[in-house]
Amino acid sequence: MENPAFSDSEILFRNRLKFVEYNRFKLERILSSFAEPTRRVLSILPRLIHVNHNKLPGYVAPNTPSGIHRLKLNQETKRCLERVFPHVALHRMGTLAPVIHSMILIGSMGTIGQNEHSDLDFTLLVDRQSLSPEGLQLLKTKMERIEDWAWKEYGLEMHFFINDVEEVRKNIFGESDRESTGSAQAKLLKEEMYRTMTLFAGKAPFWWMVPVDTDDKRYRELYHLVASGRTALQAEDFVDIGNVDEISPGEFFGGSIWTLIKSFHAPFKTLMKMALLEEYILRPSRFNLLCHDIKRHVQAGVAHDDIDPYLALFDRVQKYFSEKKSGEEIDALRIAFYLKSGTRITSREMETIGKPPREARMLKLIHAWNWRGDTIDRLNRYPEWPMMEKVKLGNRVHKILMACYKVISEKKQELDPGRNSISQRDTHLLGRKLFSFYRKAPYKVENILAHVEGKALEEQLTFLHLPGKDKENPAWHLIRGPVVDINHPVVPEAVIRRAATLAFLIAFAAWNELFENKTRVFLRSQGFSIKDHDLRTILEDLAGRFARVDIASISNQDLESPQRITQLYLIVDFGLPLSRDLLAGMEPSSATDAQPSAQERLTHIKTLSAIHLTSWGELFCKSYTGRDCMSRMLTSIKPEVNAQSLMEEEFLKVYIPSGEPANLKMPWLEEHILRTLAPNLPKATGKKATDGMGSRT
Repeated sequence: MENPAFSDSEILFRNRLKFVEYNRFKLERILSSFAEPTRRVLSILPRLIHVNHNKLPGYVAPNTPSGIHRLKLNQETKRCLERVFPHVALHRMGTLAPVIHSMILIGSMGTIGQNEHSDLDFTLLVDRQSLSPEGLQLLKTKMERIEDWAWKEYGLEMHFFINDVEEVRKNIFGESDRESTGSAQAKLLKEEMYRTMTLFAGKAPFWWMVPVDTDDKRYRELYHLVASGRTALQAEDFVDIGNVDEISPGEFFGGSIWTLIKSFHAPFKTLMKMALLEEYILRPSRFNLLCHDIKRHVQAGVAHDDIDPYLALFDRVQKYFSEKKSGEEIDALRIAFYLKSGTRITSREMETIGKPPREARMLKLIHAWNWRGDTIDRLNRYPEWPMMEKVKLGNRVHKILMACYKVISEKKQELDPGRNSISQRDTHLLGRKLFSFYRKAPYKVENILAHVEGKALEEQLTFLHLPGKDKENPAWHLIRGPVVDINHPVVPEAVIRRAATLAFLIAFAAWNELFENKTRVFLRSQGFSIKDHDLRTILEDLAGRFARVDIASISNQDLESPQRITQLYLIVDFGLPLSRDLLAGMEPSSATDAQPSAQERLTHIKTLSAIHLTSWGELFCKSYTGRDCMSRMLTSIKPEVNAQSLMEEEFLKVYIPSGEPANLKMPWLEEHILRTLAPNLPKATGKKATDGMGSRT
């Protein structure tokens, strides 16, 4: 509530002082969480963006737009610049027309939620009308180069998102292309920005100056008051990107779809976001959003150490769950929060006093939850949990996410269709992303890693072949850890996945990132052509080619086009030992020697496994047997292959088990496959064919 004892001018002035103090505290808290070299980089980051110097990171061209409004260079920044770039002399710049109004850090940095994987997401607010298309591209390239420099030199993952001031004021955040959310979130994204923001440089959003209970009409009146020069404040110190007094219920459905999609990458964090959406849609949001809670604390003078946007998010959701959800759901929420946060407590520290503020707050929560020391220690070992234990917890979290989504969807049905904020196109695009993940299809390799937070890497994996009960349907088992021999009893809890073919388990292990180069792999089977060295080579190939697809990042162009195969990996088993017909041409021979045709050679194939990735982010693995298996495979996939895919350098890879460590290459086979898929394909295909009939590398 506005204090009637103060004039509008006085209220705005007092709120500005409180914001400046709070923002300074947040900056110091963020910087103090890093080691000295990283602190220096973050201190000089606004200056790197501000100038256009050919000896500094980010330089593109002399005419690259640059400059941040209201940027001041203090002595500490000067010292940091000299330490990081001792051989670069930065002279006073001449007349500069700054293009960046504000540089704002958004997210969990400086909160109890910050962890070693937290990245730095910056929003740069610009006036797009003042930039030419070429100038905007130059600015984007500059920011990309600064991102690359920070990562390569300091291991800092940062991202810069350039947004137009006018569009943000209208709650427009672009089409739903890749990371952009289109109309799916609109004002929700602005609410989160205001709630978590730290102003690194430039103008402060005017929203932070107005009282909490300021509606849109009152917001415009107060901004006009400052802009007209009738206060002690200068309009040039602020950027007007609009008010947030409430959010229409029609916006929560689009936000829930996007949140569900993001859960495939970070289920623990998105659980709290989805639960907040459910609470928002069921209760009046006017002056009751989380950003209002944070601003209310700041303007009321609450101690800055007690204001933590991430903890405020959890507290609000936990309170809602305590009223509406089961004890099991509340427990899953707490576990997700603890694992997502970067603040850890050990069982030995549970009775320790005098801890730093973040650890003290976490310890207070743990005591309130009545968690025991062994519970804490087990959660602290989460990275070492067996894969299926992680999946089990992930499924618990996903079940709650889906329940929240159902509540929001049902509430949406009660709304007037005209009140839905998400556009029809964005609904279709986001729905297609959900479809690509949830769709059940024959031979599809499931993505269980999507429900797992962090890595699923295994130190040791065994691929074990065991006969079926009737000995007619043998089964392959993917097992965590080593198995001594084929007759060694298998602990059921160690089995990660069963499948009819080895190829499917190999694809599954690579797709779900269970394997990397340092993983030890064991093959326990009898009577198969694939040997230990083949297994490792194929795993390395697939892990390199089929990195897990981020569903949220699939482009609009791909989603609006028919599904196509983008990469094809074939395991062609000709049996061992290899027939002389297949090896013909590998050794010197007379010109009169008759060479067998491709069709004759294809009859030697015993089994064929085709693993392919589609433009919708789905991976499939199907195996074929019989004399015409190659023909049947090519006929099956041909409708999903187009010339664009075939021209890609990495479209096709063929692996042939040969009984030797060296990779066996048969260019005639690749040529046959490509010509069959596209008879009119130009000679210069993505993979160069050679005149030789076969070679080893």
